[in-house]
Amino acid sequence: MLDDNGHVIGRKEKDDVKNEWFIGHDINSIWSYKVIGVWQENEAGQAAEYGQRPGDIKIKDADNNKYFDNADKEFLGYTTPRFRWTLRNEFTFLRNWSASFLLYSYWGHKAPFQRAKHFEAGTLTKTNYFKIPYWTAENPTNQYARLYSDDKNIGANFYRDLSFIRLDNISIGYAVPGKLLNKIGLMQMNLSFSVKNVGFWAPDWEFYDPEAFNPASPDAVSSSSRTYTFGVNFTL
Repeated sequence: MLDDNGHVIGRKEKDDVKNEWFIGHDINSIWSYKVIGVWQENEAGQAAEYGQRPGDIKIKDADNNKYFDNADKEFLGYTTPRFRWTLRNEFTFLRNWSASFLLYSYWGHKAPFQRAKHFEAGTLTKTNYFKIPYWTAENPTNQYARLYSDDKNIGANFYRDLSFIRLDNISIGYAVPGKLLNKIGLMQMNLSFSVKNVGFWAPDWEFYDPEAFNPASPDAVSSSSRTYTFGVNFTL
C-alpha cells in the first residue's frame, strides 16, 4: 500500500482473481457477468452494438463501455447452500397406530444452467433429454435464449436457484392387538408401510430433481427413484 508519494505505508493480501477468491467473500461465491434477460425484437439496435441480435442473452454492462471485462462482473450468489435443515417427527394415535415423516431442505444456492443458452450446436441436434423452452419472436421469454444463440464467448450464463424442500419419507405402522393374535398363536405382530422420496418443492427450478443437478455435467440427468415398502414383523 503506497501513499501519494509512493512510499510503502502498509501491506495487505490481494484478491486471487484468477481463482475467483476474494478477501471477505466465501470461496463458494459466484463472481460472474450478470445476465439481465434476453435481447428482444425492439432492442435490435442496442444488441447490435454488442455484436448480438434479438434472442441472444443480455449481459449487464456495468461501465457502459460496450465491452465486457472483469469490471462488469459482480457477486451473484453462492454455489453451496446457505443453510440446511431437517425435520423429523414420530407420533402415535388410536393406541395401535404410529406414523412418522422426514423433511429436509437445502436453501440459498445457485448453479449455471448452460442449457438455457441454447448455443451448443452439436448438443441441440443430437440430444433431447428434456423439453426446454427457447426464445422466439412469438415467445419473447427473458429466461431462455434463442436456438444457436451467441454470447460472444465471454462465459456469461443463466444462473438458477436450486433451493428445495424435500418430503423424504412417510411411514405408517400398525400394532395388531394382542387379543386378535392369541387366536392365531402369535405373541406380537406389526405391519408397516413406507414411501421413500415422496416429492420436493423447488420454487425457482422447473425441471427434474434439483438435488441431482450437476452443472459440470448438465446432460447427465438423474433422479432418486421413489420406493414403496410394506413390512410384516411378528413373534411366535
